[in-house]
Amino acid sequence: MKKVFTLMIIFIFIISLSIKVFSHPSTQGNRIIWGETSNTTINVGWSIYDNDHHTNNRVIMYKVDNSAASYRNMISQGAMRWAPSFTIMESQNALGVIFTDNNPNSGVIARIHMMQSDSSNHFTSWRMTLNTARLITATTIAHEFGHVIGLVDLNHNDNINKLMYFSDASTAAFPHSSDIKGANVITGQHTTHTSGYTRAGSVGITPRFVKTCTVCDAIIRPKPLFCWAMWILAAA
Repeated sequence: MKKVFTLMIIFIFIISLSIKVFSHPSTQGNRIIWGETSNTTINVGWSIYDNDHHTNNRVIMYKVDNSAASYRNMISQGAMRWAPSFTIMESQNALGVIFTDNNPNSGVIARIHMMQSDSSNHFTSWRMTLNTARLITATTIAHEFGHVIGLVDLNHNDNINKLMYFSDASTAAFPHSSDIKGANVITGQHTTHTSGYTRAGSVGITPRFVKTCTVCDAIIRPKPLFCWAMWILAAA
């Protein structure tokens, strides 16, 4: 029995060596889970799109179109809310431009759109449009800059205290620590994921054990063989 147990430990160790996590979202594939997932009970608290547009550094520059000139101070206030984690500032050399429109038929307060990126999915251009028919605040603009970083909306009520919560019902006026954690993964400031394995239900008949990073809270999905190995050990 002792020999079998030893062999099982070696087997698990070999399998675990294949579990790799990368900081850049376009290289993480299906190996990492964040945000609001239906097959675990763990709420990570931040979410990013794999292989989607995002910034590649911690300095973001924007230009203010003439249509948005009266909102310049508010835009600056929204940008400053990401300090000191990010420096977001106005510059004529910026990749992004902020405009306004007036659309009383839309419930959208602001949006990021017309995004272009390079082969690494790093922004080469983007546009933020503020809907002046709605109440625009510095918090709204800070939320939109979160999208420029690469974060996406959170919809679960557990995340109502996050800046990236999808509606203006959010209780956050500044980036929550979870917002910062996700941003750090996107920009590569957080590259080493450390944790232990935790049972978090099953998918069909396959037991699911998840590896939750102690730094960024992301869930790293083990391979199915590893799940079965952990299940055998738990049953022993």
